[in-house]
Amino acid sequence: MTQQRQLESTLKHRAFHDALTGLPNRALFQDRLEQALERSKRHQTTVAVMYLDIDNFKTINDTLGHQGGDEILRVVASRLVQCVRTTDTVARLGGDEFVVILEELEGKGDAAQVAGKVLAAIQLHFEFAGAKVLATASIGLA
Repeated sequence: MTQQRQLESTLKHRAFHDALTGLPNRALFQDRLEQALERSKRHQTTVAVMYLDIDNFKTINDTLGHQGGDEILRVVASRLVQCVRTTDTVARLGGDEFVVILEELEGKGDAAQVAGKVLAAIQLHFEFAGAKVLATASIGLA
């Protein structure tokens, strides 16, 4: 029975998480967004959604190869998680696209402040196989 539960848990995790980064995937993101919006209505709080895309990721992938591109995606995912609260959601939609759900914001400037923190965290040099890579990102915020 324990092995069956462990297998079910593993399968459930794989169904709702990105294999490369371990972040929630598109399906889990959509569910969490719906829940966040419902909580926002109930408690009259503010929710923001941040869409992030790594600039020129195809060039990074072509230069470093897929292994290098994958490492950049893992590092970006880690840095995104470090920029937000544990109650917020960071998800990978696919490719070089990430989204963040920010809940219970105090004011309108809070989301912009987090976006600035995210941009600063991502605009740092990455090292892969002895090469330094500067990655930047574009962010949309609603």
